[in-house]
Amino acid sequence: MTVSLKSFQDRVVLITGGSSGIGLALARNLAAQGAHLWLLARRKDTLNEAMEQLKVFPGGCQVISADVSDWTQVQKAVSRIEKEAGLPDLVINSAGVSHPGYVLYPPRRVFWESLGIPATAQPSMRCAVSPMRLGLK
Repeated sequence: MTVSLKSFQDRVVLITGGSSGIGLALARNLAAQGAHLWLLARRKDTLNEAMEQLKVFPGGCQVISADVSDWTQVQKAVSRIEKEAGLPDLVINSAGVSHPGYVLYPPRRVFWESLGIPATAQPSMRCAVSPMRLGLK
């Protein structure tokens, strides 16, 4: 039996949390396959570093500094991507917050921040992209 992986050549891919960690690792992999990347993250400095790393790949990489927990920023980011590249073929929600050292008993603020970002990013992105994909916008 042969397993065929979907080609990402010339596909528009949006990755939240794409400036570091798992998101950046996925970005490297998809860039090597020829995807047109859009990385979304809060920190401009890490986004620019990621873009520098990814510019050696043929598909290209654009970055947008935005906080996925802020609906207005999510809408603006997705609108920009739609205008400049069309609708994303794939959205990867990798945004999150890491607090090394807090495993068993994190302070309440750390717990809620770690839980809140991933919990809001996925529905926010779905609500922003799905109506466009369905032609409802």
